Amino acid sequence: MAAAAGRALPGRALPGRALPGSPLLPARACGDAAGWDRRERSYWRALRRRVLGPPVPPFAAPVQVGAPVLRGAAAAVSPEQLGGPELRRLAAALAAGLRDRPCLGLSAPQLGVPLKVFAAELPPARCARYPPALRQAHRIEPFPLRVLVNPAIRVLDTRLVTGPEGCASIHGFSAYVPRHWAVHVSAPPTLIRVPPFPP
Repeated sequence: MAAAAGRALPGRALPGRALPGSPLLPARACGDAAGWDRRERSYWRALRRRVLGPPVPPFAAPVQVGAPVLRGAAAAVSPEQLGGPELRRLAAALAAGLRDRPCLGLSAPQLGVPLKVFAAELPPARCARYPPALRQAHRIEPFPLRVLVNPAIRVLDTRLVTGPEGCASIHGFSAYVPRHWAVHVSAPPTLIRVPPFPP
């Protein structure tokens, strides 16, 4: 057994050794030593982070798949939080996130806040970018900004319709996603003032 441990199996190489006739390549390991999870950051960005500290939610950009906040269940917004400065700040961050990126909807967990808050908007100029055939087939129409607090969803029509869809938390990826043909989304009335989308 000990002798076999020092020999390579046919067609396989031991770490740090090459197969006969194959070029020598630098060994790479998994983890920090290989640099897989290291990102280059400019001096000024590193200095800014050291002076100001790490960013605080709500973040300016959506977190990506794998972030712990996307893995847990979002908490309901309490009555004491309604109309408070934190909720107004969150609503403004969601609206800014929608307008900075080509997305129609954004949730609070995507900005690092584990609360049941969702924002959606489709201004006329952005709606016009969809091909007319797609707009007609899926009944896509513009709608104003809506910020829903503690939303609930009810399926009205279980037929599935499939269309192209992306996600701000899976940057650079899109797929054809099946969705129910009709749903009803409701939320308790909440007054949150957010600036309208610029023309």
